[in-house]
Order: sequence, then structure tokens, then C-alpha cells
Amino acid sequence: MLVHFPLAAWLFTAASDVTWLVMGTPFFSHMAVFMCLAGVAAGAIAAMFGAGDLQRVKGQKSLERIAYIHAGLMGSAWVLSTIALVLRIDEMFMTRIPEPLAVIVLDFLVAALVLAGAFFGGELVYRHGVGVKRET
Repeated sequence: MLVHFPLAAWLFTAASDVTWLVMGTPFFSHMAVFMCLAGVAAGAIAAMFGAGDLQRVKGQKSLERIAYIHAGLMGSAWVLSTIALVLRIDEMFMTRIPEPLAVIVLDFLVAALVLAGAFFGGELVYRHGVGVKRET
């Protein structure tokens, strides 16, 4: 369940951006900041556990390949989301309103990377059972 939180947070970041663009309500701009921050924080924690799971697939070439693709996509999403977070707050740690266009573009790129990374993570867990405890 740990990995689902950053996924949801990053997708809600993009959704908040769309809602802010459509409605123009500053609440959604602030919500995007909080969702982005939650995604970055939870993503860092999930990455630590993912690094442990990576050790479980060492030596299994097909699984290693999937794991490295997943790690690359999710790591890229984390870096871009961190950049977007820094760009969306000002020197007083307040939300920039209106948000720079680059931030919104980054959020949608992060959402695309997250969806692709989630596919490969799902392959590892649900198809190959990586990190799944077997009942005895």
C-alpha cells in the first residue's frame, strides 16, 4: 500500500492543476502544492523500500530489466516532481499564483511517467510476485 500513496498524490497534483486552470480558484493551486509535496515525500520513502526489493531480483535478467525500467521511470518522476515543487513556491514558501506554465507541464509529464512506471511495478508484483509474501 505504501507505493499507492505517491502515485495518487502525483495524479491528484495534475488533476488539481486542471481544476485550477478551469475554475481559477486559488484553492486548487494550493492543493496542487500539497499533493506534490506529499508525492515527493512518500515517493522517497517508497523508493527506499523499492531499493530493497531490487535486491530480490538480482541475477534474474528479465526481472532485473523490468525493475530498472520501473526504477528509472519512477525516479525520473520523483526528480521532475521535486523540481516542480521548488518552482511552485516563492521565497516566502507561499504558492505562486498563477503557477508558472513550466510547473503544469512538469506535472503532466510526471503523471505520464508515473502511469508508465506503475505498469512496470505492477508487472513485478502482480505477474512475477516480487515482494509478495507466500503463504506456507
